[in-house]
Amino acid sequence: MKWLSAVAMILALMQPTHAQDGCAAVVEFVDALTESGAKLTVVGGFVDGGTLQIWVNDQTREWVALTVEPNGRACFRASGKGFGYIPRPNA
Repeated sequence: MKWLSAVAMILALMQPTHAQDGCAAVVEFVDALTESGAKLTVVGGFVDGGTLQIWVNDQTREWVALTVEPNGRACFRASGKGFGYIPRPNA
């Protein structure tokens, strides 16, 4: 999970006022996520007052979910492994 450790490092280095809520400028998250040079897929959609972005490492299938406000403030929401399609349950 080296790729996800970049996000953990950002959270650790944030100013104390932002570290509690897991938020920083979106460029800080993007720089950390793209630093490794890994091929990434970004999916997302609109949520109240901004967007939900899920960044997926195409090789390792590790993922990070962020919410991004129009002012460029991004907040870490979740991360994990094994991103992929989930079969729809039978009705």
